[in-house]
Order: sequence, then C-alpha cells, then structure tokens
Amino acid sequence: MLSTAQVFLELIHTDICGPFSVKSIDGYDSFITFTDDYSRYGYIYPIKEKSEALDKFKEFKAEVENQHNLKIKVVRSDRGGEYYGRHTPYGQVSGPFARFLTEQGIVAQYSMSGDPQQNGVAERRNRTLMDMVRSMIGYSTLPVSLWMEALKTAVYILNRVPSKAVPKTPYELWTGKIPSLNHLRVWGSPAEAKIFNPNIGKLDSKTVSCHFIGYPDRSKGYRFYCPDRFTKFVETRHAAFLEEEMIRGNATVRKIVLEEKRVYAPTPMIQEPFFSLTDTAMPVPELNPSVATQNENVEPVLQDPIDNNVSTDQGEPSQVPADNIRTEEAPRRSQRERRSAISADYEVYNTEEFRMKDDPISFEEAMRSRHSSKWFEAMEDEMESMRTNRVWDLEEIPEGAKTVGCKWV
Repeated sequence: MLSTAQVFLELIHTDICGPFSVKSIDGYDSFITFTDDYSRYGYIYPIKEKSEALDKFKEFKAEVENQHNLKIKVVRSDRGGEYYGRHTPYGQVSGPFARFLTEQGIVAQYSMSGDPQQNGVAERRNRTLMDMVRSMIGYSTLPVSLWMEALKTAVYILNRVPSKAVPKTPYELWTGKIPSLNHLRVWGSPAEAKIFNPNIGKLDSKTVSCHFIGYPDRSKGYRFYCPDRFTKFVETRHAAFLEEEMIRGNATVRKIVLEEKRVYAPTPMIQEPFFSLTDTAMPVPELNPSVATQNENVEPVLQDPIDNNVSTDQGEPSQVPADNIRTEEAPRRSQRERRSAISADYEVYNTEEFRMKDDPISFEEAMRSRHSSKWFEAMEDEMESMRTNRVWDLEEIPEGAKTVGCKWV
C-alpha cells in the first residue's frame, strides 16, 4: 500500500462529511473532499446525497488531470457504500465508484471497518475544516445556515497557510506561485459593498450593507451576503470592510451546534431457512395419572386425546371451561410451499416425561433403594462421561457465594 506520494496526483485522499443537522442556505447538508497527498492541496464539493460522490470525483479528475497533465494513480477512502459498494449478507459488492476506478486503471485503497485512522489525512482534514467553520460562525452574527460558505472560506485559507506535512504551502506546491494573504478578511464582518448597477441615479445610494462570506471561485473579488436584498449573494471587488466594529461589538462567542447526524446501519444478517414440522408431528398422547399410581409395576396407560365436540354417553357434548380456552390471533405466515427437513421415511413422535413414584430424590435415598446397584452404576457412568468430556473445572468457592446443588453429590 502506497504510504506517501512523490509527485502530484499519485495519491488522492477522499472522504464524505455529513449529513449535518442543519442544511445550508442553498439546500446542502454534506460535502466531499479530495486532497492531494504530495501537496496537501484540497478541494471540496457540496452534495445533497452520498450517491453524488462519483459525479464529483469525475469533475475533480477532469480538472486536475488536465491542469497538471498527469493521471491519478491511487484513491484512498473509507469502506462506505458510496465508495466500495452496497452491503450484502456475503460481503460488499463493488458499486459504481469502485467500478469506475477499475475501468480507469486507478488503484483503490480502502480503510478497514472501525479503523478511520487508515484514512487519517481525509478524516483530519474534515475535522479541521468543521472546527474552523464553527469558530467562524460563532464569532459572527450570521445564521448557521451559511456554514457551507464558511466551509469554502476555510478551504481557501487552509490551502494558503503553511502545513507541517509539506515544506511549502499547498498553494505554492500546487500552482508554483507564492500566495498573497493581503486580501484576507474576517469572515462574517459587516461591509459596505458597491454593486455594479448601470441604472443607478446620481442621488441613489452607491453601496449596500452586507456581510463578507468568502471569495469567488473563478474571479478576483469578494463574496457578500445581503439579507435585505432579493439577491442574497453578490460578488464585487469594491467594498469597505467594517472589521473593527465587528471585533469591538462581539463580547461573547456563540455556541454553534453543527454535528453530523449518525445513522445506525445494522449489520446484514443471514436469514436461516425455516422448516415446519406441523404436517409430520403426531398427536401428543395423554397420560392417565390414576392408572400410573395404582401399581408401580404396571406400565402407564396412554389414551388418545379426547375431542371436545364428541358426545358423551349421556348424549350431551362435553363442555370445556371458558377460562381454560386460550384465544390467540394466528400469526401471518408466508404462502410459499414449505418442505420439511425430515424425509418421509422417518416418524416423529412427541414424548412426555413422567417420573415413577419410587424414583429417588437424593444419593442417600438411591443407596437405600432395592435398585441401589443399578443407580450407583448409572451415576458412575454419568460421572465418567463428565470427566471424559471435561465439562467442569475444579474451583475454590468465592467468599459469600452459594453453590448450585445436585441430588447425586
């Protein structure tokens, strides 16, 4: 497994973060990140469903391969269904993302389940980004629904500040240019922005009150949030930032609750086939206790079950007490034909255990019985079987514990 990259695009780290409890103002609740291992330069793409991961990767792949004239060699991710594939009772089956990597000749590396540290670069990047987002929103007065704009600004900053993992800033390694930090502003600060309007009058206001929320992707300028305008997001290069007023006015920091929603996904279980013995089971015979107790040498008499609807000798049907009738709703069962696991040449009987009157209930009583020799032989066989199979261990009784009794010991 490739540990570190030596050139651009040799190893790409990716992970999906979300869904979050609060949707962004434009309807997104998750995002996917792609980080180049060699330069640690990162990209983010807002998504609404995890199934969008493949489409965003295709966009990322087309851009970076064209800009650097290189090919992505390895993609490292977790074992989520959006990357690896769907879960089945016999493991995961390759999904669209995994199949696309195979078709493009890209080696896929997956972290093991329960070991997120194997995808540590992407996991730490997501945590750092969300910590920055919570801090930026907490120090501002803007709504939490603007967290996606704060996230884009956090990525913009991370790409331009030094990192311990690389000797230069990611931006300098990625583009070959030294980044300028003179244009960076405090996120969420109030501003007076001049928006281009060819129909503006001479006496009309030249600026609008708004809040700074980031930097455009494809232009040199700033991005603002104007809550009082019909067009909430505007971009312009001309603005006066009121950062000092924001710093003086913020005495306390808001606590921002922006956490991922954890969805429990149970482990797929294999459903064992169900075999019913209803059709082959025989009626349970009833034991007549009066006959069994008259003479100990006489075998008990088994009687067939009595139908409650059959008339008695007096011509009246036998009545069963209503208290003894148990009415239960029959469970719904499948209409599929069921085959018994027992072949037709076997007969199955339900037996009922019964104890003879002179069965001993202790070792002393068994030794006083006229069949003491046979009882002793049976006990020796049982003890020998337990010793042979090693079903017990000799232990000291803990203080205060009670032992489980046995009538033969």
